[in-house]
Amino acid sequence: MVRRPDVSTVGKPDSYSFPFRRQPLKGLFLTFKLVLFLLYLPAWMIEGLVPFLRPRKSWTLQKVLRVRFIRFLGRIGEGIGPPTKPYRDPTVYPPKPAKGFTLIRPAPDHLIQGDDDAQLSENEDVVLLMHGGMFILGTARPSDPAAYIPKRLVRLAAERGHRLRVLSVDYRRCSTRPFEQGGAFPSALLDGFAGYLHLLSLGVKSERITLMGDSAGATIALSLMRYITENSRPEVPIPAGIVIFSPWADMALQATDSTVWDNWRSDYLGIWGLSFYATVALLGPHSPDELKTNLYISPSTLALPSGTTFFEKDKWPRTMLVCGDAEMILTEIRTLRERLREAGVDLTYLEVKDAIHNFTMFPWFEPEGKQTMNAVMDWFEAGSKDNNDYIRAKL
Repeated sequence: MVRRPDVSTVGKPDSYSFPFRRQPLKGLFLTFKLVLFLLYLPAWMIEGLVPFLRPRKSWTLQKVLRVRFIRFLGRIGEGIGPPTKPYRDPTVYPPKPAKGFTLIRPAPDHLIQGDDDAQLSENEDVVLLMHGGMFILGTARPSDPAAYIPKRLVRLAAERGHRLRVLSVDYRRCSTRPFEQGGAFPSALLDGFAGYLHLLSLGVKSERITLMGDSAGATIALSLMRYITENSRPEVPIPAGIVIFSPWADMALQATDSTVWDNWRSDYLGIWGLSFYATVALLGPHSPDELKTNLYISPSTLALPSGTTFFEKDKWPRTMLVCGDAEMILTEIRTLRERLREAGVDLTYLEVKDAIHNFTMFPWFEPEGKQTMNAVMDWFEAGSKDNNDYIRAKL
């Protein structure tokens, strides 16, 4: 069994520090990694060229090289820290004024002119997206790698003549020592909730809103849906549905028969230093026990007693769960699938053969990515047709 590092070390200064984050050690470390890369590259090429050596025989050389390289970059991050700066709350740390720059306020609504296409229509679907990134990386910017999912979805919808827009929430990423501490649970959940309220304030009907998230963003989307369904009120109606890609559903990795080990060679996860840092940062001041007892953090936890209500059938909306069978966290995703089914949730489950974690965000993971996003659009159209058997027939 592969075990996550002991989170009881929370609070100890050196338990999750990045030893090579400062110069001159950083430069020496990166030089060492460059040498390792040059040594590894021929081995990766041989692995990709010989079918029986590939992690999955169906993979191309490109897939093998890219998966290996992504994990290699993660190993670098374990030494020097996340590649993005820790989140700084603009309400607490407003941008410093700089000579030659000024803050421009949004234009008043009554001065904005445009055609009818610029306005939301009654038959237009809106996706509220929570991007992935281990809770510590990524942004809602269109240039972010994870933005490939919503951009592809919008493009595909336009090709089909389906009116769809995406609001991507730039939620607070969490961080902790040796960097500035902040953004711990439930910060991202509350930011997502603010995004949902914003859509409602614009007049978007809840039956046209779908929550969506990938990887850690899928966990946030699940927690947001849980919050809305458990605290439903007339002014905050339940969204029409939720689509989640490769959710990080058990942050304590409790399953003894986990695919963490079985799929070690076929996924780019397993970057334990960064995942441990993300876990500690997400917990913040909370007890490590929350990893096993809090369904908002770990909906696939195995620590809760039998008889626990994981999902409320009468409130939880139609759901689409997407993953790859080459994922390291496949076991916890399957646990989530079974709990949704046991609750009687209208679930569409798509487990793609030989696909890695969050594969739809990579333009090079084809044809699986295109086929999956087409299935997601089928799911949307099935909802529009009020015919939930439509997508099942397509799959």
